[in-house]
Amino acid sequence: MSATCERARCSYCGAPAGSTCTTASGNPGRYPHRERWRDYKRRWTSEEMVFELYEDDERFNLSKGDRLLCINYPYDAKVTVLRRLSDGLDPECNQYMRDVKFIGFASDLGVSA
Repeated sequence: MSATCERARCSYCGAPAGSTCTTASGNPGRYPHRERWRDYKRRWTSEEMVFELYEDDERFNLSKGDRLLCINYPYDAKVTVLRRLSDGLDPECNQYMRDVKFIGFASDLGVSA
């Protein structure tokens, strides 16, 4: 099962974020339900998310470990940084997906804009 898909709740079987889908008999499923994938993809393109920066980025005054509120950048493998969570800094930048770690959807983590 994809760890990425597991970060979203399954609307079909009710499996919470962080756990695998279950079968009708309650056993662990081998694959995530299609609805879980659809919901995850929809949320990825429409909701704010929290990412953690892997390394310092001096160009934008960002440091390793900074938690960033971001939205999907639709044109390639990037996210658009809205602000740093610790102090609200808007670095006015995008970050490549290889440079950040997905933490979760902002609404699931209680982070507001």
